[in-house]
Amino acid sequence: MSASGDEFSNALQTEEQLLAALPDSLPPDIAEALRKPGVSSWLRACLFEAVADWADLRGPDSGAVAIPAVFVGPPLSTEVPVHDAELLKLLYQRVLLNGSAVEQQKLLHPKLLAILWPALADDLPEPIVTVWEHRFPEHLSR
Repeated sequence: MSASGDEFSNALQTEEQLLAALPDSLPPDIAEALRKPGVSSWLRACLFEAVADWADLRGPDSGAVAIPAVFVGPPLSTEVPVHDAELLKLLYQRVLLNGSAVEQQKLLHPKLLAILWPALADDLPEPIVTVWEHRFPEHLSR
């Protein structure tokens, strides 16, 4: 087998290993979204979470959002003013991609998430968009 054939074979084995390694404890909708063809290896390896109940979202809707260190990084500092749509969108994107359900509850405001959703959905990986839109179709649409 050629070097490129070996690389393809190794990549295929890695994909199969990532699929096999998905935890049984994943919610069924997240597991299904991660098993679809074309999902990045990174997302399958890192996984993601989503709140189960829209009413649990209780992030601030005025003032500034205090950002946990895990989400801080250029251009986000330790606080994001809620009125700054670009920075708020970036924060929400990071929280949806990397945040636990508990962090999502604390940082995301339901009305602001619904307003930002069309722009967020364009930038987030499809499995995350699919899960959130299926869980909350009455609130999130593109």
